[in-house]
Amino acid sequence: MKKNIVKLLYRLVGRSMLSALVFAAIYAGSIHTLYAGEGPPDGKDSFSPVEIGGRLELFIDRHLVESMDNAELRLHRPHPGSASEGPSGAYMTVLRDGDCFLGYYRAVAPDYEGRRRDGHAGERTCVVKSTDGLASVYGPPDGGELLTRPVVFEGRELVLNLATSVRGGVRVELQDADGNPIPGFTLDDCPTIIGDSIEHVVTWREGADVSEFAGRPVRLRFELRDADIYSYQFFQ
Repeated sequence: MKKNIVKLLYRLVGRSMLSALVFAAIYAGSIHTLYAGEGPPDGKDSFSPVEIGGRLELFIDRHLVESMDNAELRLHRPHPGSASEGPSGAYMTVLRDGDCFLGYYRAVAPDYEGRRRDGHAGERTCVVKSTDGLASVYGPPDGGELLTRPVVFEGRELVLNLATSVRGGVRVELQDADGNPIPGFTLDDCPTIIGDSIEHVVTWREGADVSEFAGRPVRLRFELRDADIYSYQFFQ
């Protein structure tokens, strides 16, 4: 599966640790603070619109997530490599290099038994590589949903990086800033998306052109059944 992350050195930090991490990442030409806890960071108003323009948005934190129902954010484990790390990893930094995402983090050699402090002999710097997503939002077979905060975008089409089972699927709804479905762009207007694609253009009964909503706050409602969405982006 091309969604699996290529292993370069060691195993990526476990998803169980993610809730305790607040880390910096650089992607899509901008610097962002990634937050993996519950609710918006810094006590900010979750209803305030966020300018995303045509930026690629990854599901690696809850910054743009208003709510989730029977869905979860998942950090994907890479393939096992020839070497292994110890039981912990920390200080994750994600860099974007062209179409590739690199995740750098610190770990400890499994056979190291000395004191653990900065610069000790057992310290290892590790990196994992992915061409299409380090993390995703997942909905189980019985269905799950994710609703974004209001976002202000630029572009004409909504493009998803996703993977579903043959019995699963994804649908997307556009809502106004108050959470009201936009006629012609509701879940019922969106054909179920089934398959595995890095750049799938979402269509509705009114077509794929969403440029009439550019420049004003909208929400995205994702319905997922046995499916992962790795990222979304608005393209011209």
